[in-house]
Amino acid sequence: SISWSRIFPNGTGEANPEGVKYYNSLIDALLAKGIKPYVTLYHWDLPQALEDRYEGWLSSKVVDDFERYAFTCFEAFGDRVK
Repeated sequence: SISWSRIFPNGTGEANPEGVKYYNSLIDALLAKGIKPYVTLYHWDLPQALEDRYEGWLSSKVVDDFERYAFTCFEAFGDRVK
């Protein structure tokens, strides 16, 4: 799983470059060993800031934030993962 909180610690705003770097390194290491990564974008790790702001998934407002997170992941990792 890719942690939404590692990529966007506050759930929104600018992506955390260190978080993106972490997953780029992990994905590259897996590929170097002949392992094709299959990722999950959400596995119960909603950033706490979004839980506090919107009451989490109870609000449809969180969908726009998830879309931004997913798009960021697709752009950064999509060429190397399933």
